[in-house]
Amino acid sequence: MGIEELDTQLIHTVRRCLLAAARGGFFPDWEFDTLTGFSTGEIEKMAGDWPPRETSPDDVLGAAVGILSNLLNDPENRPGLHLENRPG
Repeated sequence: MGIEELDTQLIHTVRRCLLAAARGGFFPDWEFDTLTGFSTGEIEKMAGDWPPRETSPDDVLGAAVGILSNLLNDPENRPGLHLENRPG
């Protein structure tokens, strides 16, 4: 499935996940770039431009997949990291 095949609800969900990762305190600031390959500002910009139009879709899709993976599968099993424990 390509980005162009995502329905409106999934587009909105991915955008919210990108913003939550950048703003929500899920990851320590020192670790964010290592986990995602991008700064929080770059992820916020990607979220604002989601689905991608001007940025390389491979980079943006890779960032989105990486963030979703890290939000859903915390390798350190830190309490409170998972989406169900966050407001909004």
